[in-house]
Amino acid sequence: MAKGKNTGLFSGGFYEKFWGRRSGEKEDKTFSEDVLRFLRADRGHILDWCGGWGRISLHFARSGFKVTILDSSGRYLKKAMKNFRGAGYEAEVINADFRETPQAIQADYAVCLFCSMGFYDDAEQVKAFKSLFAALKPGAVFAADCMNREYIEKHFLAVSEAKGRGGRVFRQVNNFNSGNGVLSARFEIVNSRGKREEARDFWQRIYRRDELAYMLEAAGFRVEKIAGDFDSNPASGSKPQLVARAVKPK
Repeated sequence: MAKGKNTGLFSGGFYEKFWGRRSGEKEDKTFSEDVLRFLRADRGHILDWCGGWGRISLHFARSGFKVTILDSSGRYLKKAMKNFRGAGYEAEVINADFRETPQAIQADYAVCLFCSMGFYDDAEQVKAFKSLFAALKPGAVFAADCMNREYIEKHFLAVSEAKGRGGRVFRQVNNFNSGNGVLSARFEIVNSRGKREEARDFWQRIYRRDELAYMLEAAGFRVEKIAGDFDSNPASGSKPQLVARAVKPK
């Protein structure tokens, strides 16, 4: 697996162009509450790691938390600052590679949401977790979600499609390597006349429970739980997600 093959993918507008589905304000608020409950957090400082424009962490701020957003996209962070200020809140934003998380942050909590890991090889992912570990206070809690390899293996779809506005179709053509757990995909936008307008290649490492736990522990975290969702239901082959709660020992 090549290091950094996806570099610049999301900062180049990949998410906005190729994901047809968008969540609403009410859905984002409910999700933020689920995450806080999973963290067992009621106050303090949260680092939204790989947080984009902070659409979930804005709700953390509304719940009284101090928020820091780290992302490699300066464009997303500018959008985050605009959104926070427009809502009457503040957030510290840090434009950095997540493998080089500044140690000075020292947050009480951290989150990595919407499957925002697995875009580098395992050694680089552990490096990222180690930099996060150093940026948290002793006793801090980290919650992260990712796709569940066991689910992908049982429910693999070679092609998936979603309809968008104006008759557009968002198509994902997949290939899954069961040996190394890498999902390779080609995302396409097809217009109402059946003509392909745009396409991008994408890959992501998909983890098993033991692999995710191993990498977090290699970075120094103590893994308390790997669940199947933010409601703490058990992880299984019928659950598309893995959701980890890990602690930095005191």
